[in-house]
Amino acid sequence: MASELAAWAADHGWGVLTSDPEGASAIVGEARVDLQAIVSFGEHFGGRATQIAADVAPLVLVEAGQIEPGPRLSTVGEPGGRHDQAGFLAGVMVGLAGQTGWVGLVEGTGGPLEPVYRSGFEAGLRYGCPKCRLVTSPVSEATADGFRAQGVEVVFIIPGPAAAEAGAQLAKGGLWLVWVGDLPTPDLRVGGQVVFAADGLILKALDALQAEQFGAAWPYAIENGGIRLGEVNPEAISPGRQRLLLEAYEAVAGGQLDLGIDPITGQEG
Repeated sequence: MASELAAWAADHGWGVLTSDPEGASAIVGEARVDLQAIVSFGEHFGGRATQIAADVAPLVLVEAGQIEPGPRLSTVGEPGGRHDQAGFLAGVMVGLAGQTGWVGLVEGTGGPLEPVYRSGFEAGLRYGCPKCRLVTSPVSEATADGFRAQGVEVVFIIPGPAAAEAGAQLAKGGLWLVWVGDLPTPDLRVGGQVVFAADGLILKALDALQAEQFGAAWPYAIENGGIRLGEVNPEAISPGRQRLLLEAYEAVAGGQLDLGIDPITGQEG
């Protein structure tokens, strides 16, 4: 984000001071008179984010965990991210990528949002390939040979601590992967990717601060551009099918398609 923030600051007559997490409190203390706003990637103020926002400068927290927005404190990404929407796009991709009618899901990776991702994925699979049949495997038992024996060519691994190792093994075995979030390694055999894009949300939060609109939440969501389609491999999803993927994305973005999933519990309503 350094170049984007520098460009935004230049356009608004501001400068940019940069610090690593260890020096965050120091730079706030040294430059507090001149600070117009603070952007922090995580809470690096010893639990004093609300105080810093009140006493020093309006604060934009990126990936702030469960810290809620408040007076002069805005949040970007989390809390409130629509992981059900990310799972939905993954499900659409998996459905469009498969040629055999059988697709795979790896669960039990240790992520706290597994029910949300799974509900979104199942909705996306129904959208992208209503006739596809799903093969599910716990991460401890997931193998390329096991999936391939059941006709599976493409697999979605639910995000979690164990996802990276499972992804490396399945990709090495020749399966296409659909991935949500940053790739743990660049050599994965990824057919499609869903990404969380904080950059545009940060600039929107700063624009709001300039307009003295404090205490806003800018969660990851399709509607605000915080969830985007990443790279899609045409060998896995043909250009014709990619158009269907884009249609699904635009339907959610435009409000024509409501997933009907609780983004906290994953329950369908």
